[in-house]
Amino acid sequence: MATKRVLVGLCVTLVCVGAVSATELRQPTPVAATEFAAAAQWSSWLASGTSAGQWRLSATERDVDFPGRRHQRYSQVINGVPVFGSEVVQQLDENGVTRTVFGGLYEGLTVDTQPKLTAEQARHVVEAAIGQTDSVVGQAELVVLPSTTASF
Repeated sequence: MATKRVLVGLCVTLVCVGAVSATELRQPTPVAATEFAAAAQWSSWLASGTSAGQWRLSATERDVDFPGRRHQRYSQVINGVPVFGSEVVQQLDENGVTRTVFGGLYEGLTVDTQPKLTAEQARHVVEAAIGQTDSVVGQAELVVLPSTTASF
């Protein structure tokens, strides 16, 4: 069932923006802050970016390997719309100090986030594309899909 949701979500995304092959997906800029100064700088950027609406805290999880530590996952957003494939994970120690930051982000994205279809219209497009209505589960979600063929 979870596989169908992922596939349907991806189908809605691809149908709404036009077919994009995997080779046309732009790769995110890697983030790897393991030194204290770099991790502290990223902590500051994440805090200000979250306040400015550029990042959204999507999950907080306890670190199973290091008691007292936790991971905070952030999704990059543009005008409140998540950027597909972009995530930064911040590891904090028991005192709330950032230890590491890893992940990937897309730089220089400016895109119109006004949807061309409603969620219901997107659902109908996917149902027509796969020829079935009973296997479409979940809700359509608007996302920014960075590609090498689009200009941002």
